[in-house]
Amino acid sequence: MMKKSVLFLIAAVLIGFSGIVNAQDTEKKIDPVNPVGKWDFQAVDAPYGYEKGQIVISKGEKGLKVKIIFNEYSQTDGYKVKYENNKLTFTVYVENESVYMSGTFIKDTFTGKASTTEGDIGVKATRKKEPKK
Repeated sequence: MMKKSVLFLIAAVLIGFSGIVNAQDTEKKIDPVNPVGKWDFQAVDAPYGYEKGQIVISKGEKGLKVKIIFNEYSQTDGYKVKYENNKLTFTVYVENESVYMSGTFIKDTFTGKASTTEGDIGVKATRKKEPKK
């Protein structure tokens, strides 16, 4: 009986240790993404005029700045911008409504959502390649 208890305890410790090691390995595998640049986005379920455009991310004095450009006549600045561990969150005003944006960067893609009073809208973006000088 004592042998089974000791074996069980050793197995439990090894399983717990392997879980910690796996969690650390997972955290290390996330490649940090520099989000600064221009990102072409699509939000297919958004109202007409807001279903595509560009997200422009730049460095400001107090962190990142975000601007969403829907077309040449319609753009809005983001506020409450936070970026940590490849996750970006910010808020924009669109037609007098506060819209919370959140998402994750993986390499040259951004996947997230826009949360509105009418529900969540999926957003996908890809980094716009700048011409080499």
